[in-house]
Amino acid sequence: MASISGEMQIGEASRYAGMVRQRLIGPPLQMAVLLVPTVAGAAVGVLAEFAILKSIAVTHPSVVVGAWFGAALGLIVGARLYRSWSLRRYRAALFARGFPKVWIPTISVEVDGLRWSDHWTDRRVGWGGVSELIRSSRYWIFVAGADGLYVPRRLFVDGTQERAFVAEALSHMGPEALARSTAAAKFVETV
Repeated sequence: MASISGEMQIGEASRYAGMVRQRLIGPPLQMAVLLVPTVAGAAVGVLAEFAILKSIAVTHPSVVVGAWFGAALGLIVGARLYRSWSLRRYRAALFARGFPKVWIPTISVEVDGLRWSDHWTDRRVGWGGVSELIRSSRYWIFVAGADGLYVPRRLFVDGTQERAFVAEALSHMGPEALARSTAAAKFVETV
């Protein structure tokens, strides 16, 4: 067995996270994927505003509103395209490295912490490291240090099983974490 310990600061390795992303999905093309639709949207906005103002006999159209509106719309489209593109590349890269497209994790609320286990990982976070439980429309998100552990809500058979799981988790969390987890507490209280 080999082990090492030492002092680290929160977020100190965050600038190197891009190395993992680059290995999995390739060079960072997000700027191009965002910039091209933004510029194209601005151009279309300018042309549309020019055509509209020209049709109502405005002799010197400003075309500023159209450019801003088009650019904003292009940015939204670009962001959606980037998310879709990068997610496909990420999944394909993991599949090429031997990860299946679908797997079955087991997420357990235990006395000494939250445990996530699957074929590759056995991760346990002590309750002192869980600072909040966030309810979203699709996931329960345990904030564990600087990470999130995502528990898909679709895994629960029914609301009773989901409430029992959340109630058990809340029963182990500290007072500060409970104070931040108001939506989870309200969920448990509803019948």
